[in-house]
Amino acid sequence: MKKRLLAMALATVMLFGLAACSTTSSSSGGTSTPASGSTPVDSSTPEDSSTPEETGSEAVELWIVRHGETLFNVKGFAQGWSDAPLTDNGVASSGYVGAGLKDAGITFDAAYTSDMTRCIETSGYLLDAMGSSLTATPDARFREMNFGIYEGTPSSELREAYPNIYEWQTFEGFEGGEDWLTFIARIEDGLTEIGEANAGTGGKVLVTAHGFVQAALMFDLAEDFVPSSDALPNNGVMVVEYKDGALTLKSAPDRSYLDKGMELAGVEPSSAAH
Repeated sequence: MKKRLLAMALATVMLFGLAACSTTSSSSGGTSTPASGSTPVDSSTPEDSSTPEETGSEAVELWIVRHGETLFNVKGFAQGWSDAPLTDNGVASSGYVGAGLKDAGITFDAAYTSDMTRCIETSGYLLDAMGSSLTATPDARFREMNFGIYEGTPSSELREAYPNIYEWQTFEGFEGGEDWLTFIARIEDGLTEIGEANAGTGGKVLVTAHGFVQAALMFDLAEDFVPSSDALPNNGVMVVEYKDGALTLKSAPDRSYLDKGMELAGVEPSSAAH
């Protein structure tokens, strides 16, 4: 009897001991198995809380070239949106300015032009002389100023009718044409769009345009600009920089690339049209 009681007591102790071991094992954090649907955390890779470095846009150089000499330039007529053809001299000088740019090591990543024939032709001769495979994309925003009812009339009549033509901030505009502020807005809208399109890589962009396009940019971006034939020569080159939404004048129109191209061709620079 005593032996039976002792055996029963021993069995009870062993039973409680096994239950205690089972409970301890299931509650241990080091040996537990995640419940179904839970996501284990990998503590071997620390969470990256750093912020990616921001990079600003690249500066874009807009090389704005005035078209070559036209028939209306020779006759002294206001051409504006009238589309007078290049003269033989205008054709040649457009090639010379391209040669001058090439000699200086200038290359363009893109090319645009006013949609007027004189500019399209100028850009073609210029790019050919540079050995470039680019073809300029026409854009009406780079057209010359609209002279309204004075299109195709002698420039002297236009200046007589509008003696305040160069008071760009207050000029009321030509009858049937444009004022300076409207004109500047459409030009700079086009340049800004081109700048944004190329801001990822930067580089140089050719824009072939007109004398008053260059004058408009000089009025807006420079100080104390006085327009003249010497200040705005045919095939003159100016450079405007675009960066982070802003246009900045880098160099005023000049004919140094034209003169260099003529020198390379053995032609006297003084024979080029102004």
